[in-house]
Amino acid sequence: MIQTMPIAPLSAPDIDPLSIELPRQGPLVYEFEVEVRPQFDLPSYKGLKIRRPVHTFTEEEVTQVADLLGAGVAKALNGRAALPDDLPYVTGSIGLLGTKPSADMMDGCDTLLMVGTSFPYSEWLPKEGQARAVQVDIDGRLVGMRYPTEVDLVGDAAETLRALIPLLRRTDDRSWRAEIEDGVRRWWEILDARAGQSADPINPQLVFQELSPRLPDR
Repeated sequence: MIQTMPIAPLSAPDIDPLSIELPRQGPLVYEFEVEVRPQFDLPSYKGLKIRRPVHTFTEEEVTQVADLLGAGVAKALNGRAALPDDLPYVTGSIGLLGTKPSADMMDGCDTLLMVGTSFPYSEWLPKEGQARAVQVDIDGRLVGMRYPTEVDLVGDAAETLRALIPLLRRTDDRSWRAEIEDGVRRWWEILDARAGQSADPINPQLVFQELSPRLPDR
């Protein structure tokens, strides 16, 4: 039997706000995808279990960035707790088990901001060449792995976003955000209609629709 032992996660590197630069070639519409990885275990090797560096992450930074940029937020499955689904600009999960609003957002966005994610299914991201990409990750080996990036920011997610926020210009045109919110609203209406359909012995979507608001958020 192989015995394993945990190793403390690497501390997040210091972020110098002055070292962060964004491309200035024309107006950008940002989308971003969030994944929280509290602990991701690499395969054990000779009885030693290695832990990936750990991001610190709060709702505040992501919400602030999304508001500044007029962006929507799609979440990888491991990051579903990063933001609540009842926010009007949160499209829910992305990928095979994702939502239509998430897929529509990936199809329509011209810039992708990926924060703390190694989402492996590139077929659910914008087509290569469609979007300009910026990636934030504490592990420099992951940046640019899933999608070609123009700007790579290696550092803790929360610290990097806090350093980035003062450099972002608020997007005055909110039409893209309005389009996302409209798609999210229509998606919830579809889910409600599906849950209301009769079934024998019971519609499972109705069970979860009724159960969800009765469960704690965390």
